[in-house]
Amino acid sequence: MKKFLFTLCLLMAYVTLHADTAVVDGITWTYQVSNGKAQIYKNASSPAIPSNTSGAITIPDKLGGYSVTSIGRSAFYNCSSLTSVTIPSSVTSIGYDAFRDCSSLTSVTIPSSVTSIGGSAFRDCSSLTSVTIPSSVTTIGDYAFEGCSSLTSVHISDVGAWCLINFENRRSNPLYYAKDGLYLNGEKITTAVIPEVVTTIGNWAFLGCSSLTSVTIPSSVTTIGDYAFEGCSSLTSVTIPSSVTTIGDYAFRDCSSLTSVTIPSSVTTIGDYAFEGCSSLTSVTIPKGVTSIGRSAFYNCSSLTSVTIPSSVTSIGYEAFRGCSRLTSVTIPSSVTSIGYEAFRGCSRLTSVTIPSSVTSIGSQAFYGCYDLQWVQFLGDVPEGYGSSSLSEKQTLFPREYGANWEKLFSASSRGTVAEAYSTAMVSVTAEMTTPTTMKVTYTVTSNKETVKVRAVAFKDGVRSFANLVPVKTAAEDSPEAIPNGSAVTANVAHTFVWNVPSDWEEDLAKVAMEILVQGGELLPQELITIPATNTHKAMTITRNTLSTSQTFNALLWCVVEGDAALTVSNGVVKVNGQTVAIRQDVATHDGQKWISFEGLYTSVTWYSTALLNYLYGRMGYKVLTGADLTYAEAVTRLVLSTSGLTQVAVKIEEE
Repeated sequence: MKKFLFTLCLLMAYVTLHADTAVVDGITWTYQVSNGKAQIYKNASSPAIPSNTSGAITIPDKLGGYSVTSIGRSAFYNCSSLTSVTIPSSVTSIGYDAFRDCSSLTSVTIPSSVTSIGGSAFRDCSSLTSVTIPSSVTTIGDYAFEGCSSLTSVHISDVGAWCLINFENRRSNPLYYAKDGLYLNGEKITTAVIPEVVTTIGNWAFLGCSSLTSVTIPSSVTTIGDYAFEGCSSLTSVTIPSSVTTIGDYAFRDCSSLTSVTIPSSVTTIGDYAFEGCSSLTSVTIPKGVTSIGRSAFYNCSSLTSVTIPSSVTSIGYEAFRGCSRLTSVTIPSSVTSIGYEAFRGCSRLTSVTIPSSVTSIGSQAFYGCYDLQWVQFLGDVPEGYGSSSLSEKQTLFPREYGANWEKLFSASSRGTVAEAYSTAMVSVTAEMTTPTTMKVTYTVTSNKETVKVRAVAFKDGVRSFANLVPVKTAAEDSPEAIPNGSAVTANVAHTFVWNVPSDWEEDLAKVAMEILVQGGELLPQELITIPATNTHKAMTITRNTLSTSQTFNALLWCVVEGDAALTVSNGVVKVNGQTVAIRQDVATHDGQKWISFEGLYTSVTWYSTALLNYLYGRMGYKVLTGADLTYAEAVTRLVLSTSGLTQVAVKIEEE
């Protein structure tokens, strides 16, 4: 009995799926029958008709006595000699790849019986110039007309066919509805009005429509697909209706003229790179309901000045606002639990940020390059991962254990020379010889401060060392400005002075390196941490620096040229009140004239560098931490003292 049933099943399968052939009008057709209906069929070795069939053909409405209702997958694939095809009214579906690569096909008649056109159905029909899609069609598959490079118009009998834009436009011209019809060739069309029946704007739908200036999205649309409007560089504004719930990845990427966008409260997801490169976008309000801001969602929106993030958002993605160089403020709600890697990197005008207590992780370099960032306030414990890699090079770890309202302050101080600038100050300087003993110097200090303190120094033979230091003190009688001597000058404008060397000058002035030293308020770049008072300790303002050779050299150099009586420099040995604080590396020779670097500061005799820093911190009004104060500071701030570099912790303690 079981054998009989198995044989019967095989027989039924043969009857319903076996491919047959029939000759109609001299053409041999391959078809298969299923449930009493015939499908134009491509077998394993050849298409549904002989591959050399040429010219115009009409698909029969019946084969072998069965009504032809569908054109099967790849049925006419690569029938490159066909010029036109008439599809009978019995057909309801055109399958995937059905006419793909019919490169000579110039026209096709699709009857009103057809309800679906499969993916890639007419892909790479490069001679097809026009097509009429009946109102019965409700679905057009992905890439249906991709590569139809000669297709200039598509006629739709009724907009019922627009339950689509589910087709994708990766390389071909985009298909969309305009006031005077449906067109390919977005360079030609500047306005798109999408009919009310459209539910999805598919992936790549308007990709590269660089002339498109406006688009009307109806309330029937619920999804804007990936890359949907990428590269629409003339699009200036777009209103997204309240029906939309998802904005796909790259949806508006590189819409460089887009100045405003309205995101409705219905949207729950903003995809990765959704608005990347929208360089004209000035402000964005992210509605309630959005739970995540995708990776690089607003990357390089360089005109963006403010962002409001709603309380529904729980995560700010990788590089979400990276490169938003004009962003001055951002409000992070208490719903956010994570801030991604480089989320605000390069937001150079961001001045302050408050991190809510809900945030448990901050990605590496999240605020790196935020050079105007003056303070960061944590309303709770500081999350793991927040450290020097989260911010810029001068910003380090922050207290974790002591709860609310901690502030980490970054001073605006800066130091710089023509050779090197620190933080927010940059110096450019040019010098020219006007006579053998006269040097004309022009310099500009670029800074976010209105004024900075500057000094002019010079070095014999162009070698930057204390041994070659030449004080520049002569007053400039024929210059509108005196030689810089530590007074404040206006930043961001050019200044000029003339240096007349003394009559007993014995050096070749042409070999002298002129330098402008900048002080932005303090002798060393500062990172400040304010710790509130507790029951067991006074409030403290701590500074911790890991200093480079040049930074320490600049601070000490400023003190020297300022005429600090406590400092002496002789034969490469720097002393404070007679105590050696820095020494060149070849101290045994005491050959100051050959001291060309400051590397001697970092010898194995570490007490030299400690004494030097203690002195410099004293000049700034700070007390160097020792004993119980140092232990307490390390405990509450997780400070780690370097054992190899020049790292120091100093403190100001408030009076009770």
